[in-house]
Amino acid sequence: MVNSDGTGLKQLTDNTVSDFRPSISSDGSKIAFVSGFEIYVINSDGSGLTQLTNTNTTADVSDSSISGAGSKVAFAYDEGPEDIDGDWLTFLHSEIFVVNSGGTGLTQVTNDTRRDMKPSINYDGSKIAFVSYTQSTNPEIFVINSDGTGLQQITQSSKTDYYPSISNDGSKVSYISFEGNVNGEIFVSVDLDQDSHARVTTDNYDGRWHLVDSQITLTATDDLSGVTETYYKLNGGSTKTIGAHGQPFITEEGAKNTLEYWSVDVAGNEETHRVTKGIKLDKTAPTGSVIINNEDNSTSSTSVALALSANDTSGIAQMRFSNNATDWTSWET
Repeated sequence: MVNSDGTGLKQLTDNTVSDFRPSISSDGSKIAFVSGFEIYVINSDGSGLTQLTNTNTTADVSDSSISGAGSKVAFAYDEGPEDIDGDWLTFLHSEIFVVNSGGTGLTQVTNDTRRDMKPSINYDGSKIAFVSYTQSTNPEIFVINSDGTGLQQITQSSKTDYYPSISNDGSKVSYISFEGNVNGEIFVSVDLDQDSHARVTTDNYDGRWHLVDSQITLTATDDLSGVTETYYKLNGGSTKTIGAHGQPFITEEGAKNTLEYWSVDVAGNEETHRVTKGIKLDKTAPTGSVIINNEDNSTSSTSVALALSANDTSGIAQMRFSNNATDWTSWET
């Protein structure tokens, strides 16, 4: 440990195993660190060494982060399986835990099938930012309450988002975003606690009859925490998402198709559901008939009574006539 002006350098540990990943409280009085794959806390004067975890020899405990107040420590824990990545031993599944700095109250915060790692805990220990591999090679930043509730995804990109650091009040998260694991840039999240407004979703249906199966495009916008997912139902059916099922497609003929849709933002705000009614689709050509003189088979008169009828899903707009299916009259309304 050393003062921020470079004075007062002091060695706090002296043992036969590696001590690494130190994290210091805001007032500089306590330091959490990893030693021999266990989590410890020590006072900054070298006293009060306390072991917080006691795992088996196959487990990996890493990434200690002490709260600003020094009351809680978050860390990543993994029992396997393992994989060799170059010269490094990589754990394929890990979870975030939190424990009081006195060693009590061990709590598992995350419980999923992903690699959750690199926790950063805020001042009072109520919120934790961390990295989670939502896909095998695509880490994203999440925030969760230390009791395991309120999970929020902060980033959603094709880049490598890593090393989160949460503010004291838990309202902002800074992180590094890499393009292809190089050229890292620093980003900071929006103030999620101030995003109480749901996103706005619109559709592009033009109100007209369409002659073939037609896609309706849903577009969602959110100026604060950003888009998580857009949901929809066609004709009262099952709920689908754009992410999993693509944009909605109208395939049922008629003028009574309905599309219900809504979106949810990263902060968890759900938009009021919107419903577009009367979506029209007519894929079938009209049918018609002509009845001569009340269904007479033939006549010698040049003056006959014709009864015309036609049917169509969208209605009849125009008609034309022919005696030989070659020569036609003009279209008539």
